[in-house]
Formats: sequence, C-alpha cells, structure tokens
Amino acid sequence: MVRNPVILGYFTAWSIYSRSYFVSDIPADKLTHINYAFANIGPNGQIALGDPWADIDKTFNGDTWDQSLRGNFNQLIKLKEKYPHLCTLISVGGWTWSGKFSDIAVS
Repeated sequence: MVRNPVILGYFTAWSIYSRSYFVSDIPADKLTHINYAFANIGPNGQIALGDPWADIDKTFNGDTWDQSLRGNFNQLIKLKEKYPHLCTLISVGGWTWSGKFSDIAVS
C-alpha cells in the first residue's frame, strides 16, 4: 500500500508579532497539513483560545468591519479556500498552557 507523505507546516499565533510572519506567508502549495499553535485549556477543562486577539480579532487586509470572524482563524479559512487539500490542525497546551493537559487527556 502506497501512502502519500505528510508535509506539515507549523504556525504559531505569535508569529504575527515579532516575526511579522502571517498565514498568507505560509507556502500552502507545498504542504499537506498546517498545525496552528496554540489553543489553551480553560479552568473548566474546555479548549479555549490561546491568544484571542491574534486568533479571532486582528484585522488583516481584505477584512471588513462587519465580519463575525477575523484574525488568524479567518486567514486559515481563506487559505483553505485557496488550497482545499490542506488539512488544518491545532496544538493544545504547549509549554505555557500544559498544566491541565494531563487532566483533560484522561477523560
């Protein structure tokens, strides 16, 4: 059985700050998957936004004032519209928010 290779890119929410690297800079034509980092784990054990401003609030070129979703999440949607083969994933926890990861992974 021949399996297609997985070519995964890793994009951190904070890339838009000091690195000025945006979702639109991702070479999606060369990838099969993109892993977005990070989601947080809320006090109730539910998945929560890691950086709400970067994830859903920041406006980018082409965004309008009446959009319900902006930020990197909207940019990922636009990227998937252009590259429908792209599988999007999200990392949960990371170094900063890993404290509750074991608790939620058990259930």
